[in-house]
Amino acid sequence: IGLFILGWLVLANQLLGGSFVDQPDTQKQLVTMKQPLRGEFVNLINNLKDVENIQDLTILSSGIPQISAYLPLDFYISYNIHFSHPAANFSERHLFISELASSVDSDSFYQKLINSPIDKVDALLFFKAEEYYPVIFGIDNYPSGVSEEEIKISKNLINEQYFVTVFEDEHFVFFKIKEPR
Repeated sequence: IGLFILGWLVLANQLLGGSFVDQPDTQKQLVTMKQPLRGEFVNLINNLKDVENIQDLTILSSGIPQISAYLPLDFYISYNIHFSHPAANFSERHLFISELASSVDSDSFYQKLINSPIDKVDALLFFKAEEYYPVIFGIDNYPSGVSEEEIKISKNLINEQYFVTVFEDEHFVFFKIKEPR
């Protein structure tokens, strides 16, 4: 019994919450997690809560994973660790978004969106920039971790003929895609 107690005491600091919590990287992440949500995200979440049937929409977004903790959103492309799972079709979705960004006019952009090869895209949620909307990805860069990639969608590709602006603020814009006639 004495050997069991000694072994338990030696291993106790390695159990869940043991030395893991004491590591500097873990401490830094815990501090970050305890910080309040930035104001622009609070406004975004409140605006999205007002969107009718938001839970039924498939959204192509700039890559704003923070809001997933607050709303049940269905993103066209996943921004979490499981993006590499074959069932997620990440590569095909990524290629599709690259092709979307290469559209020459709003009509071809709209046609590509409504004929999406994997899932129907119902709405667009973008960060705002000067002349484009960025779509930001974490791309697997084994063994170095993840690298960031940005695809730029020209603002000229989105117009009121094909899209309804549901809300827009200083940081974000949310469009619903009009149904084909």
